[in-house]
Amino acid sequence: TETVNIPTSTAGQVYLLLITNFSNQPTNISGVATGTGVASCDGACLAEGGTIDTSPLTTCEDNPVLSLPPMNASTHPDYSYTYVIAQGGTVVAVDDTPDLGGLGTGNFTVCGFSYANDDAGNLSGFIGQSLSSLQSQFSGASDPFCGDFSQSCVSVSVGMLLDPIFIDTILCVGDCFDVQGQTVCTSTILSIPTSSGCNQDYDITITNIDDDFTADNVEKCSGDCITYDGVQYCQPGNYTLMYTNFFGCDSTVYLDVVDIETIAQINPDDPQLDCDNPSVILSASGSTPSTGPFEWNGPNGFFSTDPNIVVTEPGDYSLTVFNGSASPPCEDMAFVTVTIDPSGPELQVTENPIICEGESVNLADYVFDINNNSTLTYHSNTPPTPGNQLPSSTVSPTTTTTYYVLATNNGCTDEAPITVNIQPTPTADFIVDSPVCITDAANVTYIGNAGPGANYNWDFGGGNADPGFGQGPHSVDYSAAGFYTVSLFVVENGCASDEQTMIIEVVEPLEAPIVTCTETPGQIEFSWQTVPGADDYDVVVVTNQSGFMSGPTSFIVDGLGSGEEVTITVTATSSGTCGDSDPATITCSTPACPDITLTFDPVDDVCVGGDTDLFDLNVTITGGNNTGSGIYSGNAVVDADAGTIDPTLILLGDNLVTFDYQEDGCDYSETVIITGVNAPTADFSATSPICIISSSTIVFEGTAGANATYNWNFDGGAATPGNGQGPHTVTWTSAGIKTITLTV
Repeated sequence: TETVNIPTSTAGQVYLLLITNFSNQPTNISGVATGTGVASCDGACLAEGGTIDTSPLTTCEDNPVLSLPPMNASTHPDYSYTYVIAQGGTVVAVDDTPDLGGLGTGNFTVCGFSYANDDAGNLSGFIGQSLSSLQSQFSGASDPFCGDFSQSCVSVSVGMLLDPIFIDTILCVGDCFDVQGQTVCTSTILSIPTSSGCNQDYDITITNIDDDFTADNVEKCSGDCITYDGVQYCQPGNYTLMYTNFFGCDSTVYLDVVDIETIAQINPDDPQLDCDNPSVILSASGSTPSTGPFEWNGPNGFFSTDPNIVVTEPGDYSLTVFNGSASPPCEDMAFVTVTIDPSGPELQVTENPIICEGESVNLADYVFDINNNSTLTYHSNTPPTPGNQLPSSTVSPTTTTTYYVLATNNGCTDEAPITVNIQPTPTADFIVDSPVCITDAANVTYIGNAGPGANYNWDFGGGNADPGFGQGPHSVDYSAAGFYTVSLFVVENGCASDEQTMIIEVVEPLEAPIVTCTETPGQIEFSWQTVPGADDYDVVVVTNQSGFMSGPTSFIVDGLGSGEEVTITVTATSSGTCGDSDPATITCSTPACPDITLTFDPVDDVCVGGDTDLFDLNVTITGGNNTGSGIYSGNAVVDADAGTIDPTLILLGDNLVTFDYQEDGCDYSETVIITGVNAPTADFSATSPICIISSSTIVFEGTAGANATYNWNFDGGAATPGNGQGPHTVTWTSAGIKTITLTV
């Protein structure tokens, strides 16, 4: 028995007595609390929030109910326990379960809360308040009411319910596939947890495809190979081929490769000819198929399609047997050599000789008896007879001819043809381009009868030929004008032609004209020496002025200004081998005009209707060499050379007179204005009579120009101002009649 004393106690405080069993034996432990100094616990707050599991939780919106049993929370019957649910720091619900249903998805904080049953009505006021603020209010000495939050809270993530995923696929029998780490081989429904707390449902439908099995037979010729689906098969037999079909499943082909039997067999297998048996029968009846078709081939172009053939010529024979059950037909070959009894004559022709036209040949040089004991005679036809026997083995045919050699020995004979081939003599005929310009190549073209393989012996007379060998044609260049001899002889098949020659004339091109020019004011004359071989000359004015031929070798461009440039080209033209020359280009200019100034002497105004005397104008010429000439023009000019003016032709106002001067082809011009004015009148008035002590006012009332001269006579009076038009004030010192005159 242990006694635990609490020395000081305060109302509302809770004490926990922990009893630990160290005996390692089952022990019945009980405790009794007694005390003094406390008459009653009424009015004390015994709410204790304890602790809840703080591990973060993830759940789905279709599973909102949580299990968060508190530890060390108040269990007093007057107290209850609930859960405060907050989102974003704001309380959104208070629930005893806790149940987050209806709160939607997202992140929540759930805290435990112990409270006195009498204060249950205060819980609804938590909604909408700050969770941290409420926790602070219930952590001090004066709580809003009897309640206590759990020491810790838990974070809860509520995920959105996921739509099911439907998978409809095709699989080969026995195949499976992976869905989120799970192997699926048949149709099923899977529910797989996700990180959001909600399960993802998969509705899987699988259609199974069976493997394919196919048998196929192919035939081939024995000894051949056949290609099946890109693979070559040479041996007959059964093969198993594995493929993948359209759906990716196994497809098996059982292939049977069969040989088509084709055998060529010749009977007898060792045939021989002799004098007594000049022929032998070769048979193909032992072949497979026995009905053929057959093809026989033998010496001297022998050919037959019969099953059995009669052979009279020794040599090698071949039999080809075809089996038409395949396409193309299968075939097999067999060979046999027909020999001849060596005791009889056997002729061997070494070759058919080739000779040139006009040559002779000895037939004996091209045939011999293998047994070397026969008599040979030579004949012009077959069968050989004494009537067609040649007098000699040497022959001189003019065309290709076949002769026949007869060997005789002890009654046995052998015959062999010899063909003497006449090789035509080649010709060396050719043609050339002549005459030809030295700037061009001469074409040399062979027109004889020899073939491309003949030996062509060219001599181009020192020219540079391309290609210069063989039949050609050839393109030949020569470095200088002159006459060149080209020769050729041809050798073909040992026969040589006669040599042929031809002449090529090489001509120099026309020289370009050497053009000079003579420049005078307003005109340029171009001239050149005669170009040998030219028919004419073509002149082009490049600068587009007009000109004309002033002679066979001269050309003039006139009407030109001072310092004006003219560019021409001159081409010597010819209808000869080389054609026209290169154009010669030259540029010339007319001389520049001198700096000349024309100055008219001053000219007085002319009184229209008054002046009648002729007068001459004068122009001063400054600069130049004063060798030119000029003329005057205008409405009042009566002598263009002297510049004489008739005043009676002057009109009122401005009268223009022009002086045109030309020196060394250069033109100059100057003008002057002669002003025509009306004749003045001298009318005036005067104050009269006047007192001696007074003055008379003289007023001009006539007509005169601004530059007129007024000649007054006041008859001894004193006038102010006394000159010009006036008016004037005049006084006299004596009385009497005074006469005043005026000339304007």
